[in-house]
Amino acid sequence: MSSDFFNACAEARQKAAYMSGGELEKTICRLNTLARNAHERTLIANVEVVGGAATDDRRIFQSGLQRLRGATIPEVSEALEWFADLTILGSTIERRAMLMRVVASICPTDDPALNFIEDPGLADAREILSGRWSVPAQLAITLGRELRRWLAWAAIDAWLSWRRPEYLMVARHPSVKCGPDEEGSWEYPLLEAVVDLVQGSVNEACLRVRRITRAQRIPAWAPDRIARLATLYSPLAGHRYAEWEQALPAPAWTLNRAGDPAERAGAAFRIIVDKNKHADFMRVKDDIVATGWTTFAYFVSCRPGHVCNELGQVLLATVKRPEDASCWPWLGRVQEFATACEHLDDRRLALNLLAVALKAIPNDPVIAAACIRVIEACGPSELSAVVGDDLWHRLGDVTSNLSAPKQMMLERGGVWRAVIDGTNLIFGGKDRRAGGQASLRYLNEARYMLQKAGFEQIIMWFDASTRHYLTTSEAGELARLHATGKICIVSSGSADPKVIEAFLEAPEQTWVVTCDRYKQWEGTYPSLNQFWPAARLGFQIDHNNSLTWSRQLNTPVYPHA
Repeated sequence: MSSDFFNACAEARQKAAYMSGGELEKTICRLNTLARNAHERTLIANVEVVGGAATDDRRIFQSGLQRLRGATIPEVSEALEWFADLTILGSTIERRAMLMRVVASICPTDDPALNFIEDPGLADAREILSGRWSVPAQLAITLGRELRRWLAWAAIDAWLSWRRPEYLMVARHPSVKCGPDEEGSWEYPLLEAVVDLVQGSVNEACLRVRRITRAQRIPAWAPDRIARLATLYSPLAGHRYAEWEQALPAPAWTLNRAGDPAERAGAAFRIIVDKNKHADFMRVKDDIVATGWTTFAYFVSCRPGHVCNELGQVLLATVKRPEDASCWPWLGRVQEFATACEHLDDRRLALNLLAVALKAIPNDPVIAAACIRVIEACGPSELSAVVGDDLWHRLGDVTSNLSAPKQMMLERGGVWRAVIDGTNLIFGGKDRRAGGQASLRYLNEARYMLQKAGFEQIIMWFDASTRHYLTTSEAGELARLHATGKICIVSSGSADPKVIEAFLEAPEQTWVVTCDRYKQWEGTYPSLNQFWPAARLGFQIDHNNSLTWSRQLNTPVYPHA
């Protein structure tokens, strides 16, 4: 390296952070003239990156990065040693790529820090915590410091994703953490602020970030880098994201400045939470679903609507193992999660998510109460679908706190319809030709008991001649019920075909209240045979002249005659 170039480059490197745009352009032009080979041209990258960051000249800054990307590993290694703080390189992907490219060529292949950064694992974490690990001696100070900082961020992200305490301990370990007098030490209070966000302490997180610029002198470009890193974790602030962003020393990064999926997911958060537009969500959906915690943070923060519904589906899809949901950042967010589930249009999806939550945080009263409210709000067909798969078993003991009607409906297998053979009922199941006496009292009694047992639809059909067997007042009552649509009366003959047809509309969710076996209709309705007589709910009139059922109304299978 020529002495002229070395001296000019060293002087430019010291002054780059304080040059005006014009001075920077002239200096770079002079260095390009003095540089005689690729090695010397690579070292100009230091001046371009530092000066470009200080003057906010993206063209010059990107030119410096491009020089580093195109250089050989020894050239990059030397150039990086000239930086006081590699955070200046900007994008987390850029920093990591530069670091790993150089450090991996210098350090042993079995170095636990490098292995952990590439693929966080407990074995490497425990090796670092054992006290036997230290920064490899062959690394320059700048690269060693950057390795420790990357190790800390990798540990925080691993802890956020898997909640193993060892990962958080790695980030806070003395062999990893930078001292207050080291370059770039401002990154560690930011790291602890992210821990506060994960634990639901937004106030403490904001205070930590504000202290960064008050407690220490940082480079002119550092506030923007702090804002960049902080934006990535904005979803953890939830509805209070504005407070988090206001605490930053520079404006939060916008979507058009984001450089990788994690940054896009963080930058898009305020847009989606504020506007709640499906089109905005679809632009960054793949970025959001990259990690379970990001999807969770979005789900608990979005308003009800299409976006929240789709986030719920995506969140449920991230659960591959029972323990996956245990890793979500629950602290301070349980109520928000429960509320988001209750607002979902798809109640089966809501119950699936709540069942996952019951497994992740057992016996939580907020989740249990939300389960009850969602089940109570379910329509009959929705509940029948729930009973039909293993979801009902995953909800566990929570269902014992349901209202009696819902509880009984579910205990009998989701049967929610009753079709009453009205004429047969008011005769108490006896043949009128054998002296049976008709009374609407049995009808009213049956309807009352069925409604209390959770039958949400009760259909009643009567023979055309029924009125002739009632007293004048009861015949008038029957006519009023018919006029108001509460009962149906055939125009002529028997109501048996209408009763059977109403039953066959939803045979697996219906019981028929009758003492008739409908033997004469088996040929006309052959499909009746596969459900009959199991779906028949018989009755009798006891010695107190009260209606009693052939089986309890919460029987878990179709009742037998």
